[in-house]
Amino acid sequence: MHPQKRVMALINVVGGLAVLGSYAYGLYTNPHTRLEIWGGVPESLKPFYTASMLLAAAGYFAFTYFIFFRVDAENARIGGQYDVRLFNALYVAILGPSALWMPMTFEVLYNPTDGLWFVIRVVLAIVGFASLGLIYALLKLDPRLPPNMLREGLVRPVRDGLTRALHLVGIEASSRAGRRCIESLLAQVMHVVRMSQAPHVTGARGREDFERREMVRHIARFSAAGLRSCAVRGRGR
Repeated sequence: MHPQKRVMALINVVGGLAVLGSYAYGLYTNPHTRLEIWGGVPESLKPFYTASMLLAAAGYFAFTYFIFFRVDAENARIGGQYDVRLFNALYVAILGPSALWMPMTFEVLYNPTDGLWFVIRVVLAIVGFASLGLIYALLKLDPRLPPNMLREGLVRPVRDGLTRALHLVGIEASSRAGRRCIESLLAQVMHVVRMSQAPHVTGARGREDFERREMVRHIARFSAAGLRSCAVRGRGR
């Protein structure tokens, strides 16, 4: 095994245990305030947050499986200049702050200060930007991916995660509405990837309304509204 792959495994094992341990300890030691960490999230939206957590976990495992087992650590280059150590740095930036979020959130409940509230937001921002960095690094990975690797290594696991997430909000993935929800979200994401790789084909060159970060936010909002509508219609039948 390549030395950097061993480092990657160590980071994910230690970091993963730290994240899970921080959640378990925080919830176990704060039985009377554990529900307060939802803040002002309405009850009607909590199932969507729960579904998104499961989807995020599924995506994380899919990306990690692909990077660990499919990427040639010896020859792979990211953007023509970085090696797989960049992946390890991004994993540290994701898992480290993730392990801090839960204890810091309970601390701000008991001893609220503007400084701690700001630090929590910075911690969450680091996780978000590092996650986007992981996607960007994969898109810039060279050598190019083998045929069907994107579908089998990323699209299929994400589709499976979406199936489980839809079930949580009352939409059966085997139904026509469920299949359409899954394919719609995947199509939106893949089109954004395609626009970034071939703007001259998609007509996205120079169009400010297709800035990638804003497009990801728009897809999340648009899809959440669509899923909510499908779930409501399904319960009304």
